[in-house]
Amino acid sequence: MNTTCFVNPVALGKGDGIFGKLDTFRQLKLTDSQIYNSGIVRLQYEPE
Repeated sequence: MNTTCFVNPVALGKGDGIFGKLDTFRQLKLTDSQIYNSGIVRLQYEPE
């Protein structure tokens, strides 16, 4: 199963983390990435 994240280049200051409190740690390997003209970055991962 692949996981895709989109990263927006915005500074928000304080706030909640996007993943909250995780019960387990999962090793992921970056398999693909793409940078868009808007500055957004797409990162694709798969479990190791």
